[in-house]
Amino acid sequence: MGGKPMNETVTRERVWDSRRTAKQRRVAAAAGHADGKLIRPAELRQVLEAVIHPGDTVALEGDNQKQADFLSRTLAGCDPGRLHDLHMLIGSVSRAEHLDLFEQGIASRLDLAYAGPQSVRMAQLAADGTVTVDAIHTYVELYARMLVDLRPDVALLCASAADRHGNLVLCQLAGQYAIDMFIGSTLQMDARANSSTVTKGGCPGSAGPRTPCSGSPSRCPLRRVHCGS
Repeated sequence: MGGKPMNETVTRERVWDSRRTAKQRRVAAAAGHADGKLIRPAELRQVLEAVIHPGDTVALEGDNQKQADFLSRTLAGCDPGRLHDLHMLIGSVSRAEHLDLFEQGIASRLDLAYAGPQSVRMAQLAADGTVTVDAIHTYVELYARMLVDLRPDVALLCASAADRHGNLVLCQLAGQYAIDMFIGSTLQMDARANSSTVTKGGCPGSAGPRTPCSGSPSRCPLRRVHCGS
C-alpha cells in the first residue's frame, strides 16, 4: 500500500533561535513607521499593533514620567480587536491607563510589584474577574523573573539616555535593591505583626521586602493573589 514505510524516520531540523527570529519579524513589521531605530511618535500606535500579538507577554514601564505616560496612553488606545489577552508585567501600576488596558479587553493577566495609586480600582477589577493577578513581587523579584520564567515578548520602556546608535541606557537596579532591602513598610498589620501586600478593598502591592500575610478573609480578599512567601 502507499505511504511511508513503517521504519522510515522523519527528520526535522531543530530551531535554536526561535525568539531571535520572532524579534526580527517584529522589528521588520515596524520598519515602515521608523527612521532607523527612531519610531515616529505619531505612528507609535501602528507600531504597537504591528509588533505585539494577541496573547503576548508585554513588559510596560510603570513610572508616571512623561515618556511612560506616552507609552501607556498609546497602548490603551490600541484596537482590542487586534491586541487582546495580553499578559502585562508592570512594576508600578501607577497610571489609570494601566488598568484601562484590562477594562478595554486589551490585557487580561497581570504581574506587578506596586499599585498604591490604583490599589482600590485594581482590587475591584480583580474581584470581578476583569484582572487576573498572577503574583505580587518586590521590584527586583519581578525584574529577575523577566530573565527566567516571565520573559516578555515585547518590552515597552523608557530610558534616561541613548547613544548615537539608539541603544538605551537602563540604571535603576541598584536603586531597586535599596528599596527592597531597606525601605520596606506595610499598609496593614495585625496584632501578631503580620503585614500584607493586600488590604481589605485594596491591592497596593509590595515595594519592599516580602512579608507574610495572615491569611484571614478580611486581610486577603483577593484569593487569587500571591501575597506573601
